Amino acid sequence: MANISLEQVRRKIDEAPSEQRLSIIQNFICQIDSPEQRSLAESMFFLGQELSTLQQRENIVVLIHGIMTHAVWQERLMAKLKSEADIVAFPIGYDFLDILRFWCPFFTRKGPIDKVLHQLRVLRSEHPNADISAVAHSFGTYIMSQILLDNTDIKIHRIQLCGSIISRNFQWDQLKGRIKGIVVNDAGSRDYWPVFASLFSWGYGASGTFGFKNVLVKDRFYDCGHSDFFEDEHMRKYWIPLLIDGQVVPSDWSQSRPSPNVVISFLNWLPLKILIAIGIFVWALSKFNIADKFIQIFKIFAGN
Repeated sequence: MANISLEQVRRKIDEAPSEQRLSIIQNFICQIDSPEQRSLAESMFFLGQELSTLQQRENIVVLIHGIMTHAVWQERLMAKLKSEADIVAFPIGYDFLDILRFWCPFFTRKGPIDKVLHQLRVLRSEHPNADISAVAHSFGTYIMSQILLDNTDIKIHRIQLCGSIISRNFQWDQLKGRIKGIVVNDAGSRDYWPVFASLFSWGYGASGTFGFKNVLVKDRFYDCGHSDFFEDEHMRKYWIPLLIDGQVVPSDWSQSRPSPNVVISFLNWLPLKILIAIGIFVWALSKFNIADKFIQIFKIFAGN
């Protein structure tokens, strides 16, 4: 090996077909006489391979919208990511979901979840080595949480939530290994829709208003409503740095915001769903004389 110059090694590698270059490098390393130098060369070779692999990884972002919207923000964010960071974004939709199907806790949510799940699997098959991050709004945040919870094959790099209706008790630690980077939740202090979603239906939560307060999620608060996050300046200042390299730009409002609205806080606490269920049960008892029928059945069995 002492008679072979580094220039000769480079020339031989350059002249060889690409599929033979790896074996040529390995052969040259094996010819190094000194064990210390050979070990150093091997370490440098493998380090170079790892760095090359990291540099070649694609950075892809999926954009998942909420209900009753055409989500024009998706195209604007897609264009910004491409022009400012050369990141390819893919808007994912699930048709127009009306308010009735949104509120219903049975059957109607599975269709949108399955459509987004299918698109994520198609994207992964087309880009097997890519880092796939997600930006999700409103019902899209719920979809993302359920997909990650129920499908161990789905891996996400970073997640940007806004207008989130995911339950504040969601167990993020159950997703260990499925989220590689950070989860950021942008919450609006004037966003009341997550509270109403939690108040009138099951499975939702007011994390988009009050935050998660979870060690695995970074909450950021803003003086805004449900869809105010889609301003160009907000996306450019807060979202693009996160999607490029995981930088979490702090929000000044997080530290200076006032206490939550008293009415909204009360509604968030109010166990309205339980009260409605009790009311329906009491109404059914009186409407169909169910209590009398139970008493008659009890007397029959007691008499026997």
